[in-house]
Amino acid sequence: LTRRVHGRGAMLYLAARFDGDGLGHLLRKLCADAGVAPCLPGIPRGVFARERRQPDRRFLFLVNPGDEAVDVPLDNRGWRDALSGAAAGATLALGGWDARVLVAPV
Repeated sequence: LTRRVHGRGAMLYLAARFDGDGLGHLLRKLCADAGVAPCLPGIPRGVFARERRQPDRRFLFLVNPGDEAVDVPLDNRGWRDALSGAAAGATLALGGWDARVLVAPV
């Protein structure tokens, strides 16, 4: 693993092959060093979560591309369904091939 710092960033070059556990460990370490963290920790495997922010509110996009329904644990930020305005609870039921957009104040 070679690291080259340039300006405010850095580039890494990996010339090795890791098994899944080794690569996972390396990626977790690199993400922690770079301050990269999931926008919603603890989501079920395969579910996509992306957060976008505006000056006065934030949006959470959740997509379940799988066939099985899942329960997505939510953090306590006052999330509401962007379409209906209904308050979201501690978990959100996300059906198979389902997507939701939640909104909360900043």
